[in-house]
Amino acid sequence: MNKLLFTSVLMAFVSLIIFTNCSNNNNTSEQSSKDNDKIDTSNIEKPEKKHLKKEHGGIVISETNDNGFVVAEQDLGVYSFYQAETALENLELNGYKDWRMPTIEELKIIYSYKDEIGGFSTTGVSTDNNYYSSTETSMMTWAVLNFRTGQVFDFSNMYLHIRPVRSF
Repeated sequence: MNKLLFTSVLMAFVSLIIFTNCSNNNNTSEQSSKDNDKIDTSNIEKPEKKHLKKEHGGIVISETNDNGFVVAEQDLGVYSFYQAETALENLELNGYKDWRMPTIEELKIIYSYKDEIGGFSTTGVSTDNNYYSSTETSMMTWAVLNFRTGQVFDFSNMYLHIRPVRSF
């Protein structure tokens, strides 16, 4: 009987600690934060705004020696990670079939141009603004960027936004 009481009290104490930690977090629906602050975009090399051009099926973000990457003008939609992979494999957009999910580094660059590119989800509850990257942080967990706060998080297979990119 004493073991049962001790176990119940211990479980209540652990639950209280977990609840307190979650309450202190501004975004309780997000899992662990990789960066508590917004992304510092000051050290990201940006092409001048005049170089953001529509070519190669989307908006050219980075270009060096005729190579770079392009971001689609619109979100693909809201998908689980695995659904997004399938949707991207089958996507033909503006005459191109080689669209993919951006890496977290590409997503950070895209974030630094979010106002110029437009069409990103930045309103509503915090999880409505999260975009998947292809960067796996641990088994079945991927780096995600919140386009309202600029924070990077780890998420498992939740339904989040996808903004396709392609290399050229």
